[in-house]
Amino acid sequence: MTSPSSSFPGDVQTVRRYLRQAKEGGFPAVSRPAPPPRRAVRWIATNRGRLSAGDARELKEVRAVCPHLGAAAGHIRDFAAMLHDRRGALLPDWMTGVLADGLPALHSLVTGLRRDQDAVVAGLSSSRSSGQVEGHVTRIKILKRKGHGRANLGLLRKRVLSTT
Repeated sequence: MTSPSSSFPGDVQTVRRYLRQAKEGGFPAVSRPAPPPRRAVRWIATNRGRLSAGDARELKEVRAVCPHLGAAAGHIRDFAAMLHDRRGALLPDWMTGVLADGLPALHSLVTGLRRDQDAVVAGLSSSRSSGQVEGHVTRIKILKRKGHGRANLGLLRKRVLSTT
């Protein structure tokens, strides 16, 4: 019963079921508004030992309200530990655990990792980093953009060499 211009994919029965659940008190009471998503991501990505007591408490409250967020946070922390400790051999087990949960966004991440799994395992295991090279590439791209597309290769070469 939706019009072609409507963005709601459900029907009237879906709305009725939702409202019936609301009337029966099926929704948890919200004492305050949810934190901005960026803040919640920062809490999840930060080492637990470095979170302030207030941030840790708020993260715990958010995870209690949304169990999917708790599962995602666990997978993210496990991946971060794998990255930090250079334990790439644990990647297949981690991917199996992610696929066992109902988190479609992480399923697509696993699909992408599987495309080149050997390289990902090597990257998670190696102590070498391409960060310094990436920094130089970024610097050169900035110099190129400053030329507004008018600089030819000779001028760009002179600018790169004069800044090093």
